[in-house]
Amino acid sequence: MVLATQAKTASNMKSTFHRTLLLTSLLGILAGCGSEPVDAMWPCRPDDSEDDIQPKNISLIPGGGIEVKDTANATLWRATDSAKTPYRLSMRVQTTNLALHAHGAGIAFGGSNVDGDKQAYTYFLVRGDGYFLVKTRDGDNTNDICPWTEHDAITKEDSDQKASNVLSVTVGKGETRFLVNGTEVYKHTSQQLHTIGKYGVRLVHDLSVRFDQIELTHGAESQEN
Repeated sequence: MVLATQAKTASNMKSTFHRTLLLTSLLGILAGCGSEPVDAMWPCRPDDSEDDIQPKNISLIPGGGIEVKDTANATLWRATDSAKTPYRLSMRVQTTNLALHAHGAGIAFGGSNVDGDKQAYTYFLVRGDGYFLVKTRDGDNTNDICPWTEHDAITKEDSDQKASNVLSVTVGKGETRFLVNGTEVYKHTSQQLHTIGKYGVRLVHDLSVRFDQIELTHGAESQEN
């Protein structure tokens, strides 16, 4: 009887040990799935190399989006993604403190050499007073494609200083269309823009912005709307 009890006790201890080991392994795997740092998934490049972007001010949100709070002028890129014409890129831009500055936030696309001195891309921003902007960057130089322009399609900030807009770019070989909340606000010859390459988000300093509902569609179907 004593031997049987000891054997049963040893078996239970062994079973408990195995369950504990399995649970520990599973927890390790689950932790590893979400442990990749934000800056590895969304590399951030401030306009001024001396600006210090604090990691605590950038956080991932469900669905692959990102939230950025109180940073310097910066562009953040999707680390592993790029777009090639034709395509449609869209995302929702939710701002929460636009009254601090008449500054914009929105889409960056067509990124090349984004880590180097010869960085190049196009960006499309909106701001809380109902204006939009389209510019290109080549190295340290930026060029107004469409200067700040008011449009009724843009949702202005409310009494809580918040605004939400869905920005889209439909990029074809001949023409690129810029849309806000499904309405075209501008179009331009694609050859005069940077359209092929990385994509991400762009914002001006001291804003708090959520970028989500990020969708990229390649092919002819991307040009239908």
